[in-house]
Amino acid sequence: MAILLAALEEGAQGITQLAEREGLTQSTATRVVIGLEAQGLVRRTRRNDDRRFVTVEITPAGRIELRRLRTNWRAALKHSLAALDDAELAGLAAASETLQRVIEVLVDTAAHDSASRVLARPEPPGQPAAAEG
Repeated sequence: MAILLAALEEGAQGITQLAEREGLTQSTATRVVIGLEAQGLVRRTRRNDDRRFVTVEITPAGRIELRRLRTNWRAALKHSLAALDDAELAGLAAASETLQRVIEVLVDTAAHDSASRVLARPEPPGQPAAAEG
């Protein structure tokens, strides 16, 4: 729930965008959004020019809930870190650097995969093929 709310902080998005961003199927993202809407945390609207397209945006109540979740998460993290000794903290710091490198590789891979999907899409009928470069 918090991940989708955080994604919506950046602005309204389509269900497909949310699903792709969070690695969910479209049906799973739709079910989650319906649940969030039932709680008043998001609002779904259909585009006037294409009623099939649903846009999702976070509500003021959703922003409040996201702040509450983040506050609770930070408090739990602070409590957990305070319980670690110096050796455990040093190990965690070293592991964090390694994890950061792994994340950077994953982000680069995801960006490359996303660009590849866009380039591999066939052109709509009547449109010239994109120039290869």
